[in-house]
Amino acid sequence: MRSAAAVVLIGLVLSPRPAAAAEVTVADLLADPGAYAASEITLTGELVGDFQRRGEAVWTQLNDDAYVTAPLHAGGSLSGTNLGVAVVFPTGMFDAAGFGQPGGYRVRGPVVRVTGIWRFHDEARAGESFLSATSLEIVAREQAISEGGNWTVLLIGVALVAVGLLLPLLRRRRTPGAE
Repeated sequence: MRSAAAVVLIGLVLSPRPAAAAEVTVADLLADPGAYAASEITLTGELVGDFQRRGEAVWTQLNDDAYVTAPLHAGGSLSGTNLGVAVVFPTGMFDAAGFGQPGGYRVRGPVVRVTGIWRFHDEARAGESFLSATSLEIVAREQAISEGGNWTVLLIGVALVAVGLLLPLLRRRRTPGAE
């Protein structure tokens, strides 16, 4: 009996299992996109731009850069360029997630963890490269970003406009014979 249990245990340990999706950054993916062709990968980032419906799919861009966690208008600093790739969701998966709007100037888009198959120069899509999503996890919902006013600049601007309007009036009063 013990030997049968040992054989079963060894069989389970040595049996082939599906490999887990490789956790990849967009920077790594873009550095060598061919290395991941037809592989299952997982990307984490912000959905930005537009949500484009094309038939039974929704296309968008996933950015994975410093601005995901620290957008400029939320106090983040300039940290290089945007890094993103196209992601294609089946409409059912996308609609079930209930996304509002993608990231943009005054909105940090939804931050997601997407697993899918990396399609590098997909012949069926005229050579497009994109992640074909098979699962989706929402890390954070979209969030409005308010840009606070710079009161110092505003006050200086108002003062300069006031001076600009008052100077012609003061000049007329000092000019002899002007009425």
